[in-house]
Amino acid sequence: FWLKRARFLAVAAMKAVLATSFLFGLLRCGVADTAGVQIAGATGKPSAANGAYFQTKVKYNGHLCFKKEGVKLWLCMDSNNLWNVQVEKMRGGSMGILVSTVRGALSPLDAGPWRVYDSGKETWVDDLAVSVSRAMPKVTAAPVAGAVLEDVPVKVAGSELRQTVATMIFGTFAVAMVSLALAGSTDAHIRSYFYKLLSATLTFLI
Repeated sequence: FWLKRARFLAVAAMKAVLATSFLFGLLRCGVADTAGVQIAGATGKPSAANGAYFQTKVKYNGHLCFKKEGVKLWLCMDSNNLWNVQVEKMRGGSMGILVSTVRGALSPLDAGPWRVYDSGKETWVDDLAVSVSRAMPKVTAAPVAGAVLEDVPVKVAGSELRQTVATMIFGTFAVAMVSLALAGSTDAHIRSYFYKLLSATLTFLI
């Protein structure tokens, strides 16, 4: 009975690790995170929206906001469920200087085409020249002048999600080890599951 139960737990743990490892692989490829975006192409007054924005812990309308480097401009989900470049005091409302056209987009990368606010006409107008792309990682420590650029820490996209996934992997790995201990057997199938589990864990954590 215990041997069958241990084998079942080991298989379940291995499947869980493979699933979470797949998610971890997506995060490493940059598919499931949006730590930074780059806005370009806006002209005239709306050109103030151009630049790099990095994700913060501030949340409006159910989504984390992005803040532009060096100024108080924010890219937030507005009250109309659109991504909107806004001044700080208007975050989360409907007013802004650059707004997406896709409602409910999970990421600004998928929210275009974009519109700019025409103050003369007092309305939003399409601006197909505006583009939103993934920004380069944010440098969190500036090197000293003349120093060799090496080992400079950067803000890694989706680092919190990766930590969560890593925790899940180690948790399921622990379940598998307990299962093997309960089995108290050198059963070939259980050893095979254990090695696959260990291999999957190392592959996606390195």
